Amino acid sequence: MTKPAGDCASRQRLRPAIRAAAASATAVAMVMLTGSSPCAVVAQAQGGVPPLPPHVPVLPFFVIGAVGPFVARDEVPFQLRATAAFSRAWFNLVPIYSDDLTIRTADGDVVPLGDRAPAAQRNDEQLALAAAGSMLAIANHLYGAAAEESVAQAVAAVLGIDLPLSKACAADAPPAQAACHGHVVSRRVISNRLAVDGFNEAGTDGDRTFNPTPFADVVTGYKPVNSPDRIKQFTRWVPLVEDIAGRGTYTSQRITAPQASLAMPALLPASDLESRAAAVPAPYATKLKPKHIANGCPSAGSPYGTAPASGWPSDMDSPRKATLRLLCDESREVLSQSAALNDTRRALARWFDSKLFSLGPLVQDAAVAGNLTLPQLIVFEHVSNGALYDAMLLIWRAKLTADAIRPTSVMVPLLGADTVVTADGGPTSPGPTSLPLSQWAPFLRTMPHSEYPSASACLCKVGAEVFGQYVGGVNATVPVTREFPAGFSGGGVPAKDLTVTFGTPADIGAACSASRLWGGVHFRPAIGAGEAACEGLAAAAAAKVACVAGGAGAGLLPPCDE
Repeated sequence: MTKPAGDCASRQRLRPAIRAAAASATAVAMVMLTGSSPCAVVAQAQGGVPPLPPHVPVLPFFVIGAVGPFVARDEVPFQLRATAAFSRAWFNLVPIYSDDLTIRTADGDVVPLGDRAPAAQRNDEQLALAAAGSMLAIANHLYGAAAEESVAQAVAAVLGIDLPLSKACAADAPPAQAACHGHVVSRRVISNRLAVDGFNEAGTDGDRTFNPTPFADVVTGYKPVNSPDRIKQFTRWVPLVEDIAGRGTYTSQRITAPQASLAMPALLPASDLESRAAAVPAPYATKLKPKHIANGCPSAGSPYGTAPASGWPSDMDSPRKATLRLLCDESREVLSQSAALNDTRRALARWFDSKLFSLGPLVQDAAVAGNLTLPQLIVFEHVSNGALYDAMLLIWRAKLTADAIRPTSVMVPLLGADTVVTADGGPTSPGPTSLPLSQWAPFLRTMPHSEYPSASACLCKVGAEVFGQYVGGVNATVPVTREFPAGFSGGGVPAKDLTVTFGTPADIGAACSASRLWGGVHFRPAIGAGEAACEGLAAAAAAKVACVAGGAGAGLLPPCDE
């Protein structure tokens, strides 16, 4: 199955570099997105992500990086759905390629010895081949045959390994055919999870027979109160008008995947997620209509209870006054955070904006810190991706309930379009700049869903806590260093290469959450609410996985919680 790759003449010379960089999602993403020579890219370690320990086969982690750009094209719920499916298939392969009889599948099924690989093939090399094949099968299902072929070509070019494609693998390929058996296992994940998880992947839910509408929401009945051109309630979500491609085609946002709020969890009971979502407090004391904000904000820094310069509008009771004051104070804080943007904050905001390429590679830091084996790393991935997916489900439920307005939708009506503010001037004028508020824009894209609670803050908390689970706790001193090349953030920023080191997992989570404030897409209460909703979720997910992980989870996961 292994052969020299024809377009990498210096393969032997590059072996150390490949070992150092091939497992980096950033490096492989550069290959896939820019069309650069794979060997040219992997010759440089990307992003400061540490190489895997020498005893860990690089193949499955290289495939993660190669699939990453396809995953990254989707919105967050679909990204997390994909990564949870990938890691579930990996996890289900561990008992097949192991002698450990205590390891079960993700669903708790025992794999008899007769259904496992032959004894001579129960090793990490065969497990790696099977894991790689499993990802090709799911990539084909989610992104099409061309994506699967592109990933396989990258593997062949860089690692010299020819992986069989879906069309070449029989439905009953045995464990002895590791790569094809990975396809077999993934097909079960596809049929038992992705096809029935509540996302309406086929577009036929709701008794639809003709002209399927894949991923359409047919279960929540959500409809926005506001439209892009008419705001009826200034505490409720407003669809923005975007030109995502930058080609002059402007479209109105729709909430991304409302049905995710009711989808099948990966690890935790649905009732646990519902309880967490129900415990999230409401973002505002009451609703505000246009007449309630017509006179604008009280002056900045004025005592609490001070009226706007032209007085309180009619019908302003205490809850409405408190809500107006909160929106005004938080809007000014958004501008203050914008004005304080520097190269480091821009780089981190851009980096953390993709949880796939920021939180995802922490598996490699855990591998180095704990000298983990491939089965142990697969358990890490299953815990991490499953917990992040379940966290997204609960936050989506809370978001639909809160239906909260985004900063960019409320700031101009509150503070005035022509008001001159000091804030970041954007790509053409980075740094504190005086500009009309109507011309200000957040550093990051404002995502198409409710502002509160912050999904990112929740995911940041979960990602940091999973990492902490493997390195001695969230406050353990485990330095994590990342490198950002000049221009990483866009617009020539940073001006020179930048290196950032986090001292603890908690530091990673805190910076990740704060980056949403730096990027101008959240108010402060949404950050705290997102973190609180998901605190401890990682430990709960790890305790569920501990029940089936056998020796691969021993000493790393908390006690089993059936």
